[in-house]
Amino acid sequence: MHGLKANLEDIKKGQTQFQHAQSSLSLLEARYTTNQGDLNAAFELASAYLSLQKTNEANLVLERLVQQTNASAQTLLSVANAYSQLQNMTGLETALTKLVKVIPDNPEAWYDLARAQTVVRKTPEAFQSLRTAVMLSNKRLATNAGAKNLAVEAPNDPAFASIRNLPDFKKALTPQEP
Repeated sequence: MHGLKANLEDIKKGQTQFQHAQSSLSLLEARYTTNQGDLNAAFELASAYLSLQKTNEANLVLERLVQQTNASAQTLLSVANAYSQLQNMTGLETALTKLVKVIPDNPEAWYDLARAQTVVRKTPEAFQSLRTAVMLSNKRLATNAGAKNLAVEAPNDPAFASIRNLPDFKKALTPQEP
């Protein structure tokens, strides 16, 4: 009889925790709905969805952030990081594609995009992004010898393992200025 009573208490406790989570979720949804540009509200809501194993809803919040016409580089980097942690490579590639439009002179953004494109098997696009990353990296190295050399890093990057032996990979690492 004691075991039954303990089980009933556990069930009651679980229901209370679920009701509290639902209430918190409702508050987060209301906060986000009133200001969809609030990065903190969006990430708190996405995090709450993930804790309740509502990945579709979490991904929708992240997608909306990427689709904002005025999404900042910081917002896009945060969303890309979230997608990376969720191992949502399609979302990651979409966020990084928009990021390189916002900060087109950033070699690491292009490099990360090339990595994501490789994973989602967009090989021609990956070569073009890697080529751009290396050109920008070389340009930066001309004025800052201590900067990261992406042409040296790429051949050892596991993300490029599937394309490393293709002829276009070597071409991307030795780009000619247009």
